[in-house]
Amino acid sequence: LYGSTDVGWIAAECPAHDGMHLFADSVVLHLEPDPHDPTTGLAVYTSLVQTGKPNLRYHNGDRLRMQSEPCRCGRTVPRIEVVARGNDVFALFGTKFSVPDIGNIIYGPENVSDFYQVELSDDETKVRFTLRLPKRMHQARERIRRALEDDCGLSFYTCAQVVELVFEFVDGSYFKNRKIPRLIDVRKQIQCADRN
Repeated sequence: LYGSTDVGWIAAECPAHDGMHLFADSVVLHLEPDPHDPTTGLAVYTSLVQTGKPNLRYHNGDRLRMQSEPCRCGRTVPRIEVVARGNDVFALFGTKFSVPDIGNIIYGPENVSDFYQVELSDDETKVRFTLRLPKRMHQARERIRRALEDDCGLSFYTCAQVVELVFEFVDGSYFKNRKIPRLIDVRKQIQCADRN
């Protein structure tokens, strides 16, 4: 199930495991186009089901992709794919970054399920961007650094020495917990204020 505390249940996984079917009888979904990725959009929900607190054009921060091709299960209601949750997006000095996009840089665009974690912390002079990876990824360190700086746009911040890119290679036991967050943001509130 995919839902939101404010909107309620929004969609459920397709029985054919081919996306999530929108609860179109209770939620109206509009996608605001993402200028960086025209195949996705920022979710805007309208739901009048909760009579005590209806939602009109509610932004929950998630980035979605609509799946328009017919579903194998035979249902005709629209299907969605969650590309990035609102808590998977962070900002550095006004520039938005997506944790799943960083995963694609590390492991490639294919659907490889592997482990990584981004931690953001700061001191008086810079933001520390720590990337935690399994030890076996140590050989790919420079490739990942170049891709983060060039493809992700971190080079401006690392050259200006306002962001320090740090790699930590950890044992597989670090990632044993199923609930391990992909993003840990422990920056001071002044840095976090530009997140929304």
